[in-house]
Amino acid sequence: MPVLAARRWHCRAPRAQKPAMSVVGFLGVVSGPEAIPDLLAAFRRGLAEAGLVEGKNLVIEYRFANFRPELMLEGAGDLSRRNVNVIFAGIPEAVAAARDPATSIPIVGVDLESDPLAKGYVKSFARPGGNMTGMFLDFPELTGKQVGLLKDIVPGLFRLAVIGMPNSTRRNSQPLR
Repeated sequence: MPVLAARRWHCRAPRAQKPAMSVVGFLGVVSGPEAIPDLLAAFRRGLAEAGLVEGKNLVIEYRFANFRPELMLEGAGDLSRRNVNVIFAGIPEAVAAARDPATSIPIVGVDLESDPLAKGYVKSFARPGGNMTGMFLDFPELTGKQVGLLKDIVPGLFRLAVIGMPNSTRRNSQPLR
């Protein structure tokens, strides 16, 4: 009977691979990080809760426009050229600036003043498509649902007042009379 030679297998301990650094682009309109320290601290805390810690597994590329729209577009273009993983645009001007240069980079926008459908940020609410996501609160479909929910919560509701700035953002706004 043949004898099989025993092979010695050397198991190598797997080498720890350095995790890839995620790169988040932060596009802001202010003069710099010193202008919004509380906002940036909250931003970093939120990322840390998701397991992303600046300096550990995360790099944040900041671009600030110093209240100049042309610098906002320049900053968005620079973030796009740097091919960051995602762009955070926390105000309507930043959302608008990031849209064109970052056609394939996901954009997380916060725009509480614009209708994303009317602005062309999404194709439809059912199937938005594209690379834009975030929080947008100013669109007619949401307003109708909010009033419906309010009526469900307050069944006796028969009068509702709405206070706002009619021509601030809506393309078809009419002044209240």
